[in-house]
Amino acid sequence: MLASNWTLFVARAVIAFLLAVAIVATDRLHLDGFIGMLGLYAVTDGVLAGIAWLRERHFTQFGLEGALSIATGLTMLVWSDTAAELLVVVAARAIVLGAVQGLYSRRLHGGRNADLLLIGAGLSMLVGVGFLVVTKFGYDALDLHVCIAGYLAIFGGELLTYGLKLHGWQRRQQQEAWQQRAQDSRYEGTRHSQSIRRSA
Repeated sequence: MLASNWTLFVARAVIAFLLAVAIVATDRLHLDGFIGMLGLYAVTDGVLAGIAWLRERHFTQFGLEGALSIATGLTMLVWSDTAAELLVVVAARAIVLGAVQGLYSRRLHGGRNADLLLIGAGLSMLVGVGFLVVTKFGYDALDLHVCIAGYLAIFGGELLTYGLKLHGWQRRQQQEAWQQRAQDSRYEGTRHSQSIRRSA
């Protein structure tokens, strides 16, 4: 069930938040270390998304997100040698991820989950375009750290919100299942009592 994956969404959100804090706290980190840290994060995020897809294979969004994140991480580790290249890779990930979320939200045919995905898609694509604008007009090291940390915070917030919504959905389903079992148990008890009275 989709709701059972809520822990993976929360785990991805926590990792994104922790990395955002680490980036802000280490604003003088050397570019190579910065790229390596982001690359490992993207691969880890992709693996977690892939696990969610293996649990729910009909939700192809998870598989696409996982493949995209892993590809982004490997690209950072192998190809991104400059800050400009790093921003372009992160921008491409944000735009493509937003497009995937936007397309998937249409499959949900409306509802709160679809609206949440659509908002996240818009934010992701907006951030990606913003990164490309920053790359075009110039930036310094502080701008780079703030941009990446801000994106991770937004992405983590989106994941956390969706994960908590799934957790609430799972709890409601469990409560409904418990109430149904209790109702069935009372019904069976009533039938058993009636059969005893008839036999007596």
